[in-house]
Amino acid sequence: MACTHWYPSALVIWALRGGADVLFLISAYSMTQLIVPNALLGRVITFTRVLTWPTGSLGVLLGGLAIVQTGNVGLVYGSVGLLVFLVAFAFWFTPLGHAERYVPEAKAAQGD
Repeated sequence: MACTHWYPSALVIWALRGGADVLFLISAYSMTQLIVPNALLGRVITFTRVLTWPTGSLGVLLGGLAIVQTGNVGLVYGSVGLLVFLVAFAFWFTPLGHAERYVPEAKAAQGD
């Protein structure tokens, strides 16, 4: 998105990002349902939503302020994209990056 100035290509990139968001949410909630005991599931999902949903508004506010300060939309979009990639890459090396280890069926299949 940071590298394009043509509206149709920006629209396609935005749609792909939205589709990736949907796939991520489906897999994240599915993994949550597999790992968390049923008695705690409602609390865990509610807690997750309370923590994550307000971050969109905060991100828009901070992004807008960054654009006003720098005057360069592409720089802000590129920086945010790089930051998102680096955070996701860092999480790969934590237990969250390998959550399948904590699914009971996966442990049984591995013979643990």
